[in-house]
Order: sequence, then structure tokens, then C-alpha cells
Amino acid sequence: MTSMKTVLRLIFASVFLFGGLVAPDLGQINSTLRQTDQSPVKVSYEEVSSHRIGRQPVVRAQLEPTLANLLSFGGVTVEVEVGPDGVVRSAKALERIEVDPPRWKVPLSLLPQVESLVRGTRYEPFERDGHTVSASFAEHISVLPLELKPEHHVPFPEVKDWDSVVIKLARTGCFGSCPSYEVKVHGDGTVRYKGESYVVILGDHHWSVPQENVRELVKLFREADYYSLRDEYSAEMTDNPLYTSSIQIDGKSKTVKDYVGVIIGMPLEVSDLESAIDRLSEVQRWTRGNADTAPHEQ
Repeated sequence: MTSMKTVLRLIFASVFLFGGLVAPDLGQINSTLRQTDQSPVKVSYEEVSSHRIGRQPVVRAQLEPTLANLLSFGGVTVEVEVGPDGVVRSAKALERIEVDPPRWKVPLSLLPQVESLVRGTRYEPFERDGHTVSASFAEHISVLPLELKPEHHVPFPEVKDWDSVVIKLARTGCFGSCPSYEVKVHGDGTVRYKGESYVVILGDHHWSVPQENVRELVKLFREADYYSLRDEYSAEMTDNPLYTSSIQIDGKSKTVKDYVGVIIGMPLEVSDLESAIDRLSEVQRWTRGNADTAPHEQ
């Protein structure tokens, strides 16, 4: 049987010899042949996470409690293949759930919805040896309960005095090695940190970030309609970390407690805000460590 590579070469040759056209770009031909001939490269979850554009999609559905917990954490496994351009070529959701005993299955009604979400996900192109390649991997799409809507709307305050702004995030320990620390971001860009356990740097430290970072955080809090959120989203579980975020603007304060809140319908914007505080406060050089990690004035 004639290979696709041979067919393409014959087409290019015919166009050049009989069509009276300018010779095609050989580099482009070789690139096309590589993309056509290659088998997808299997990539790790870590590489997929770094190439995924935007938040990993989730599905919301009302399910039997035990199945809901399984799918909140383990998710639906989807076998994915993307082309060299990072566009999803195929997405096949699996019915099985990796638990023992294997008596639980994903409801068939969820599979098309999960596949559709993954097909709409984009990835930065994967590369090997300087060339973009097709890639195959597994995505694990969480199935979460229906979102708990705010009980009433509270207008987000306008900032009159940036010196009054204080944004906090505290993460507690767990039955394990969860990082425990608190970080406060002030309106002038001052950041105060206290590392308690399972972090690279312990104790009290402070530094500064650009005020643009503070303004970006306030913008994200406003977009999340933070003052309208419930005060607490707590699952009936034990031994997990508690995440507490808060904001104060001109004396008007709001605090939200997140204890594995996603599995009871907490809006995902709460988790996004927690991550944004870590990122824009630059606290991760103290909690995880990176090339910028160094002692600062206490």
C-alpha cells in the first residue's frame, strides 16, 4: 500500500513538472511530511498542565453522593490526541473509574459532555527536538456538584484610599505535608508573610510587589463578585487544609473560608483567587522556593 508520504511527494512532483508552477518550499514540504507521518508522542500530566491554555474544564452535575465524591477527586479519564498546532484531534471519555473494587462507572449521559469540553480545550504546541509534534495523553476532568449561588448580591466597594486595602490568604496544615502560611498584601504593595510549616522559609518576612499587582488582585476580587459570596464552603471531611481569603477596602471587609469547598459547589473563582494571591504576592519563592529565594529584612 502506498504511504501518505509517497502520495504527497507524487503530488508535489506533479504540480512542479506539469503545472508550470514555481517549485514549492522544500522546508514546508518536509514539515508537512513530518506532521503527517509521525505517531503521537506520549506526554506526562505535568507537561500537559504547563501547555494547557486556561483553566482545566470541569463538569457540574447532580449525582449520587459516593459517585459524586469519586468524580470530584478522580474525575473522568479522557484519552486525548492533539495535533502539532495544539488543537484537539480526538477526545475519548472512558466509562471506567479507577477504584477498587471497580463497581462504579461514569454515567453514560456525562460522556458526550465531557468529550465536548475537552475538544474545546486548547494547548500550546508540544515540541520535541525543536519541532512541534502530535501528542497523546490523559486528561482527568472533575465532575463537581451544581454551583452554590450567592444568597444575595452585595455591591463591590470602590477603592477611595489604596492605603486602606489589605488582602489576605491563610493556608493551614493537614494530615500530611500541606504548606501552612499566611500572606498579607497591602495597598502600597507591601507584602507580609508568616511561614509556619512545610514551607521553604519559616518565620516572619516582608517585601514589596508593584502596586499594579495589588490593582490586578482587586480587579479579580471584583470580577468574582467576592462580597456576594457565602462566608464559608465546608465539606464534611477531616484532615484537609483550610484556605481563608479576605479583602478589606475602606473599612469594608469580607472573608471566605474554603474547606474542600469545590466538592460541595463552591464557585471555582474562589480557588482562582487563592492562586492569584499566591502568584501576585510572589509568595511562592518563600513557600516552594525558586531562583529568587533569599532572606529579606524581617
